[in-house]
Amino acid sequence: MVEVVETLEAKLKRHEAALVACMAEIEKLRAENAALRSAAGALDTLQNIYRDETVPRSERIKAAIASLQHEVPRLLPEKAPVDVSCEEIIPLPQLIEQRRAR
Repeated sequence: MVEVVETLEAKLKRHEAALVACMAEIEKLRAENAALRSAAGALDTLQNIYRDETVPRSERIKAAIASLQHEVPRLLPEKAPVDVSCEEIIPLPQLIEQRRAR
């Protein structure tokens, strides 16, 4: 069996290419961190995450769920309208006496 030996120049080129790729990824992540640390509030940050197509879907879903409670107002039960008929309330025993007196 013939063993292929990598030359030093080829090995150096391969490592240089890997280093360039790593540096590009680091710069991309630094830019993303700077954007997330900007003056935007927590809600804006979550909205940016779930709107970004490059973010993994699971992370976008988590960000959307977390921001949902702040984007859509919570539905609360309505209070019953005030009864403004302004009728005098007569205690039951007194009402019975009045009606029997008629």
